[in-house]
Amino acid sequence: MKQRTEAVGATRARVLAAIRAASGPVDIDALAVELVVHPNTIRFHTAALEEAGLIQRDERASGQRGRPRAVFQPTAAGTRAGERNYRLLAAVLVDHIRDTAADPVPVAIDAGRAYARRSALSGPARRGRRSGPRVVLDLLSDMGFDPEPRPASRPRPPRSALPN
Repeated sequence: MKQRTEAVGATRARVLAAIRAASGPVDIDALAVELVVHPNTIRFHTAALEEAGLIQRDERASGQRGRPRAVFQPTAAGTRAGERNYRLLAAVLVDHIRDTAADPVPVAIDAGRAYARRSALSGPARRGRRSGPRVVLDLLSDMGFDPEPRPASRPRPPRSALPN
């Protein structure tokens, strides 16, 4: 994770913020105009952000001759980088489910499963063939957690319900 945080200096942070704020994938020229920076400077910083795993590059046909244009969007790690209070968001969502659902446990489980399906369809965790537990560990790692596989001999902890 150290490599990811080192990749964000002042200008790179501005480039990453502009990519995050875009309504969809954004190209070099649009970033250069928005940030009032030369396109070559944007290329330099997007290459570093891509190498750090904070953004992903895609190519889009431009409708003209030549190479397709490069467009960028944040990865899960790039979306997560920066100051955000996810604990507060999680508490608000848990409180809302608890207070509004007749039976909050199945609603919370369904929400978790929906997020897992969405996450499994994109990002590094879907690459290659891996066991179910390995995919889950990779997804949790991509989300910023530091999961450790449980040895097969260690018993499972009991399931807990949402607090009343």
